[in-house]
Amino acid sequence: VQIDPEKQAQTVRNTESQRVGREADVTYWKSQVDRLQSLFAKARDRLGFLPNVFANYSVRPERFSAWFAHYQQLHEPTENLDAADREMIAVVVSAYNRCTYCIVSHGHALRVALGGDLAAEITADQIATNWRHADLDDRRRAICEYAEKLTSAPHLMTEADLETLAAI
Repeated sequence: VQIDPEKQAQTVRNTESQRVGREADVTYWKSQVDRLQSLFAKARDRLGFLPNVFANYSVRPERFSAWFAHYQQLHEPTENLDAADREMIAVVVSAYNRCTYCIVSHGHALRVALGGDLAAEITADQIATNWRHADLDDRRRAICEYAEKLTSAPHLMTEADLETLAAI
């Protein structure tokens, strides 16, 4: 058996490179896990539970980070939509899409955003079941209508839809 010294040296270099790469991977993933644990603790404190989507995404921290950045962006306060409006939109979209997990998760957040009392619970449940039967003011009814149409028939959206929403 002949041993090619150049091949042997390359194998040693590759093995060392892989070892260093693995160590870097472990360090990277440890930092990601530490970051996630901190975020999970905040979620538990704020919500009272850890949403399953957090736990499921934790196996791919880079994807969780991308999803969470998107989530945070959607929940940035604006002058036109408060936290309850945003969660109401999420509940309407989730109900239309028939995503039970999302309805429950956003429904809980909506209850909290509406004040957490019995009236908030009833309103949130009505919106999740059928927003058309909820006791909503004209503004929130228009928001629900717009959100559902955008979800169900985006190709039918027109400037008139935005104008109707802006007029309320």
